[in-house]
Amino acid sequence: MTQQPGESIRRSFVFSKRRDLPPITPRLLDVLIRLRTAQDSDAPFDALTGVHKRTLNALIERGWIYSDPGRDGWRYRITALGLKALKVYEPQLKRYDGICPECGDHPKHVTRGGRVEGYCAACLLKQGRRKYALRIESKRPDTLCPRCHKRTRSRLPNGRVRTYCEPCTRRLKHRDKKRQLRSRLERVLAGEFIKCRQPGCEQPIHHTENSSYDFCVAHQREYMTNYNDRRRAESRAARKRRELAEAKW
Repeated sequence: MTQQPGESIRRSFVFSKRRDLPPITPRLLDVLIRLRTAQDSDAPFDALTGVHKRTLNALIERGWIYSDPGRDGWRYRITALGLKALKVYEPQLKRYDGICPECGDHPKHVTRGGRVEGYCAACLLKQGRRKYALRIESKRPDTLCPRCHKRTRSRLPNGRVRTYCEPCTRRLKHRDKKRQLRSRLERVLAGEFIKCRQPGCEQPIHHTENSSYDFCVAHQREYMTNYNDRRRAESRAARKRRELAEAKW
């Protein structure tokens, strides 16, 4: 077989280890692609003529291919673990049509700010669940906040690292809350019915000309009373309400 220029360099290259799989070489990858093509053509077994015995042994030891003796010699087929390794290690072509490269069916997710993500919403959710299940930490806690570049990223009580520091996280949450209230006020003023968040209440939420709230008028007043009693527990009004509640009991 005539060797192409640079083929010896490519054949000696080893892909770095990914996930929980052992490393792979281009020779092993080519055999897996060949067996997957045979499986897709309804002929899952292939004699793999011209493949070195050491390459076959390496694939069998990893459990990526299965060997079966036949009347005309040994035949090989790819296993489920081999398909998984091929999916992880096979080079993915960049797509410029806006379709998710993971599933190849849905368009890439676009955030409310207009940023185009690398995958669709379903694949992003699947990746997030996998990282959470495997406890994969994607952010370094010792790096500076990418927003202010002054403080390090904050850490939650369970040990997970946030994207931003504590002040920036609080500021962004406040900004998102104001945007949510403004959007909800526009919907209410346009005539949309938004139900009170209190379970069992069927009344519309309370709103003014400049803001909207989560509850109806009665439950909003009750919520603010409880909130003020927690903030000023020693005030005269708070003490009086506690005394009345204790007298009822």
